[in-house]
Parts: sequence; C-alpha cells; structure tokens
Amino acid sequence: MIGPSRLVLERRAVPAGVAVAFFILYWRTLAPSLVGHDAGELQFVPYVFGIPHYTGYPLYLLLGKAWTFLPLGSVAWRMNLLSAVFGGLAAALAYLCGVELTASRAAGLLAALATGLAPLEWTWSTIAGVRSLAVAFVAAALLAALRWERAVRAGDAKLSEKRLLLLAVLAGFGVDHHRTFVLLLPFLALYLVLVRRQILEQGRLLAKALGLFLLPLPLYGVLPLRAAHGAPWDQWNTGTWQGFVNVAIAGSESSAHLDLTPAQAVVRIPSLVPALLGAFSPVVLALAAIGLAWLAARRPAVAMLLAGYTAVLAWLTVIWNIGGQLNLVYLMPAYVPLALMAAAGASALLARVRRFDLVAGAALAVAVAAGGSYLGRAHFQPAPEVLDDFRQNLFQGHQARRLANDLAELPSNATVVADWDQATPLWYAQLVDGINPGADISYPASTLPDVLARSSGPVFLATATFRPHAAAVSALGPFVEILRHPLTTLPPTAIPIGGSFGDEIELAAMAPLGQPEYGVLPVTLYWKALRAPLADYHVSVRLMPSPDRVAAQRDEASPVLGLSPTSRWIAGQVTADYYELDLRGLAAGPYDLAAVLYQPLPSGGFHNLPYGQSERAVFGRITLPDTGG
Repeated sequence: MIGPSRLVLERRAVPAGVAVAFFILYWRTLAPSLVGHDAGELQFVPYVFGIPHYTGYPLYLLLGKAWTFLPLGSVAWRMNLLSAVFGGLAAALAYLCGVELTASRAAGLLAALATGLAPLEWTWSTIAGVRSLAVAFVAAALLAALRWERAVRAGDAKLSEKRLLLLAVLAGFGVDHHRTFVLLLPFLALYLVLVRRQILEQGRLLAKALGLFLLPLPLYGVLPLRAAHGAPWDQWNTGTWQGFVNVAIAGSESSAHLDLTPAQAVVRIPSLVPALLGAFSPVVLALAAIGLAWLAARRPAVAMLLAGYTAVLAWLTVIWNIGGQLNLVYLMPAYVPLALMAAAGASALLARVRRFDLVAGAALAVAVAAGGSYLGRAHFQPAPEVLDDFRQNLFQGHQARRLANDLAELPSNATVVADWDQATPLWYAQLVDGINPGADISYPASTLPDVLARSSGPVFLATATFRPHAAAVSALGPFVEILRHPLTTLPPTAIPIGGSFGDEIELAAMAPLGQPEYGVLPVTLYWKALRAPLADYHVSVRLMPSPDRVAAQRDEASPVLGLSPTSRWIAGQVTADYYELDLRGLAAGPYDLAAVLYQPLPSGGFHNLPYGQSERAVFGRITLPDTGG
C-alpha cells in the first residue's frame, strides 16, 4: 500500500520531472544568440526597460527585467533561456491538466508531449518572446477550472471558493500577459455556470472574484510611467494617453490586420488543415477527435470549454490578415485544449483495454513523442548560418549576431533601412552592445524612398525585400549602400585582381579575406564595367578543392543580393558585391576561391562568360585546418 506522503511526493515529482525534461530539451536546442523579428525586440527591451510593441506586455517586461540580472551568458541568450523556463512550465501544467481531466498519468504525459513537442511551442521555447508563457497561462487557468469543478462535485464549498478565486487571479494575469487569453473568458464563464448554476446567486463571491481578476491589470500602468521617465525604447508614444491606449489594446494594429471580408475569410479556412497537421501528428489529432466526442457525451461543460476556445482561436488565425499565410502563433494557446482532448481520447481508448492499459498507454506516448520529434526534427539539425538575401528567418544560429556585428562597419551618420526582422537585432546591437549608436535604423524597408529624400548621409538596406530605384547600389559587408552616383574607384584596401569576363566586366579586386565567423567565410568582390554590359549576368562564387569539384557555392541572379542587374551598369562603374560561403563540414585542406559569370539559356542550361582561357576566375586560396583532433 502506498502511503500518503509517497503519493504527495509522486504528485509533485512527476510534473516537476516533466518540467525539467522539457526545459532540458529546450535548453539543448536553444537559439545561441540574437534573433530577429518580435523575438529580437524582446531580447533587448526588458534589459533596457523600454516599451515593447503592441500590447506592451507589462508582466513579461517586469519578469524579463528581473531575469536579465542573472549572470548567465549574453542578454540575448538569457532571454532565450527564460522562454525555455516558461515552456517547461507549460508542459508540466499540461501534464497536470491531463491527469486532472482523466485521472490517468499516461494521459497526462500524452498531454504534456503533445503540447511541448508542437513545433511552434518548441520554437518559441527556445527564443525570447511571450508565446510560451501565454501557453502556460492557458494551461494554468484550465487546471484551476478543472480542480474547481472537482471541489464542487465533492461538495467542498470552502475549497471550491478558494479555487474559483485562484482561477480569477490567473485569468487576470493571463489577460495582462496576452490578449488571446481574453477569448478564453466567455468560455470560462459559461463553463462555471454549466457546472454550477447556483454560482450566479453568489454575489459576494463573484464580487471577490472580479476584484481579484482586475487586480493584475494595473500593471499596465508601468508603460506610461516608464515612458514618462524617459524609456530608451518607446516607438509608440506611450507617454501620451492616446499612445498608451493604442498600445494596450492594439487598436491601429488590429484594424490593419482585420480587413478581410467574410468571403475572403471563409476561403482561408481549409488552410487550417495543414496548419494542424504541422502542429500535431495524425495520432494526436485522431485522439483529439475521439476525446471531444467522449467529453461531449460525458462532460459537456469541459467539451464546450476546450472546443470553444480552440474554435475561436482558429477563427482568429483565419481572419488575421498578414498576407498569404496564416498567423499560426495565434493558434498556439489552443495547443493545451487540443492536447487535453487528445488525452481524453487516449483515456477513453485505454479504458477499453484495461488488461493492457500500461502497454497501450506506453505505445500511445511513444507514438505521440515520435510524431512530435519528427515534426520538430529541424531543431536537431545544424542551424543555417549563411545570410540569405531577404534576412527574414533570423531565428537560428548566429545570422542575426553577425548582421548586428557588421553594423560597426557602417559610418556613424548612416541610416539603415530594414524590415522588422533585421531591425530588432540592429537595435539590440546599439542599445545592449553599444555598436554604432549614432546610426539611424528605419523600418519597414518600404520607407527607403522617404529616407533617401530626407537623409544627407549614406543610406543602406539590410534586406532585398525592397528593390530600390536608385542609379546604383554597392555592398558594404551584408548591407547594400544606395548610391546617388555610381562608384568609379576602388577602395584603398582592395586587393587588385584585374582579369575580365569577355570584354564587358572586369573582376577588378577583392576585399581582404576576414576570419571565418561561426563557420561562414565572407567574400567581397569588386566588379568594374569595361563597357555597358549587354545582358543581365548571374554570379556564382565557389569554393573548390579541385578544378572539377565544388565544395560550397553561392549564386545570385544579379550582383549585390540580386539588386544590381549588370545590364544597368555604365562603363567605368565599380560595384562591390558581397557573398557568404558555409565552411562547416568541409574537409581540411586547400581550396580555390572562384567566380563565374553566366547566363541562363531559354532552352535550358547555362552559358558561362569566358575568363581568359577558362570559364571561371580563381581569385584566392584558403586552407582549412584539421579540426577533427
């Protein structure tokens, strides 16, 4: 017979073990440094105690500020680690919800696995942001609601009152943290009434609950107070009443994205199917369907709560217009309800095979774990380190870190025009690292014409998402300088090369090769138009261990991130052109650096421009060391 103390220990040890296991998983796959987009902003805003984007996230801001005092790694890595803590907490709470709903630890484990291994939950538990904590708040509220129901059915009025008040506090903090929690409130209210109609007659208790629900909301006062004291980061004028309200309720942002007609929204509904299949394995979705039917027949209030919230989040995901794709992060808080429906389905199936429930439960858990691991397999693969032309996926590796470091190479009076994806790591570089604080960062990239009209200093692009209509562009590291007049001279540090491709384009020089950083070799070439080129030529920069083998290469449809078609060059024009080559995994030994100019043929294949007696220009050689020993 198991004693009470051992039962208590098991009840605490198992969810603690789940939390630790998922924390370790997220820690081992944690983004190592800076990232882009919203996560990039939330890596530095808590540290400088600024004002984040809509809706201000005051709770996360305060928690994040306290967390940054821990002496752990860089500020960026620290904030990524905080998301891993919240992700582990969310998985543990999902486990407890599953046990509370089904009285089965196997079903609870399945709920934790389904929640914690969902690819977006996994991703947002490895980078800074509000998402994993939002999922944790939903799980905490559902756990409090289910435990309140148990107390009500046990006839324990005192305990049910305490649990209702706890639910009210959690709901207040949930709303305070993320607006998607607001959509859970009507379903929670209806759930309370369906479980115990008499609650409507308990005015004093409801007044207490309302007061506790409202208690966390004044945390929003942190935003205007901080703005009034000169927050180093506040792009939304939260020191004014209008600016504060706009940030807190995300009014202008919501109106910008909720612009679909009903017919347009309905057409997008089928897109939810691949979205769900991308979040959960077919096993989990099948179990969720079984579980919803089982709950609808036996516990309709719970079925309404879980399915209702899932449905309204799915609809929000459909109608929130960010272009051709769905904004799937809005579906993340529904992961816990879906996982609980799957847990209920597993419990229903296990009840039919009582003699083999242990084996069957283990098999289901393995299937769910295997499916989640397969969907999240990218986390176990080497992170991409080479910057692409658009720099929109700066969530892995050190791409954002290297881009931020290169801000130091720009003039102090420069203006960098970027999209949000690249702007946030650049701001981190300025506000946290003190890199080139005088440079101005303007976003989005579509502001380039306005910036060119008002700026007297040099202007650079950090992405190729916007194609400039300037007379010429040239690379300075990974940035694209927008030139008012074409360059005609080489910089004094350039190493001359001098060979030409036909009689049109000379490979005039190269920049001195820097040391590879995070396995990436940066290469800058200088082209010179001997005359106006007759066509648009593609560029291929290659690393070759022998004349007939290519170990690494980077191709562009035009020089300078594809933004400088050669047919627009004029005689005498000099263009700096930047490339990155991935050295990771290459064997030790000597490699030639080579460049090829070529033209795709209408019938297929390519025509390479001649370079002397060859079709490629060998402009350098490097030797990779043996790192195996």
